[in-house]
Amino acid sequence: PFSAIQAIMLDITGRIVNMVADIGSGIGCSVGVSLCSTDSLNIESALRNADQAMYDAKKLGKNRFVIYGQPLLRRLHVVGDR
Repeated sequence: PFSAIQAIMLDITGRIVNMVADIGSGIGCSVGVSLCSTDSLNIESALRNADQAMYDAKKLGKNRFVIYGQPLLRRLHVVGDR
């Protein structure tokens, strides 16, 4: 289910953002994640969505991540505030 996927992605992306932020002052990262189903996997589309999610995360500030869901999920999840 989507809630399980979301929980896993929150954990993974949160750990990445926190690890990079802990490296030193002035260092941060923005992470974009694209969710897609295996039955209709399109790499180009997934990368494009992840790229868009990363730029959305950058707009929110340092040390953020955005999870972009496939249109069938009908959601754009903006999360991750350190």
